[in-house]
Amino acid sequence: KAVRSRPGEPDTAWYGNPPMLLADLRGEKADAAIINIQTAIDAYPFANEYKAWPGPNSNTFVAWIIRQVPELDVALPNISIGKDYLADGVFAKAPSGSGYQFSLNGYFGLMASIREGVELNILGLNIGVDPLALAVKLPGIGHIGLLDPWMDRSTWHKVPVMEQVSDAH
Repeated sequence: KAVRSRPGEPDTAWYGNPPMLLADLRGEKADAAIINIQTAIDAYPFANEYKAWPGPNSNTFVAWIIRQVPELDVALPNISIGKDYLADGVFAKAPSGSGYQFSLNGYFGLMASIREGVELNILGLNIGVDPLALAVKLPGIGHIGLLDPWMDRSTWHKVPVMEQVSDAH
C-alpha cells in the first residue's frame, strides 16, 4: 500500500528539507477538518499507487486531501510536482477551491485561481504569476514576490491591532 495513515512524528524533514506550514486551523474548524481529513484519506483513489513523476505521489495525495476538505484553504507551492495529477478526469477545482484546473495526467495543464494565481504546467513543472502576492512562480525555484504567498489573504486589507492584556488581581 502506497498510502498509510498511522501515528508518528509529524512535520519531519523530507530529503533534508524542513516542513513548511501552509495552514493553521484551530477550534471547531480544526475539529471538523480532522474528521473530513480522515474521510478523505479513506477515499483516496490512488492508495495503492505511487509514481514519483508526474504522479500520483505524495503531492497528489496532499492536493487530493485539500480538495476534499472544505476547511482547508490552501495553495500548494508551484514546485510541488504531482499536485496537478487529477483523480477525476482532466478538469477539477483548484486545490484551494477558488478557481479551476485542467490537467492531462500531470504532464500538461493550466490553473486559474484567486488563491493560486495562474499556473502553466509543462511536464510537471509550473510557471506562473500570483497577482495578489505580486509574484512570479518559476520551475524549481518557486515563488518570488513582494508578499508572503502563504499568509491568510483575508487579513491583507486589515490594519494590525494590538491586543491589550490586563493583569487582574
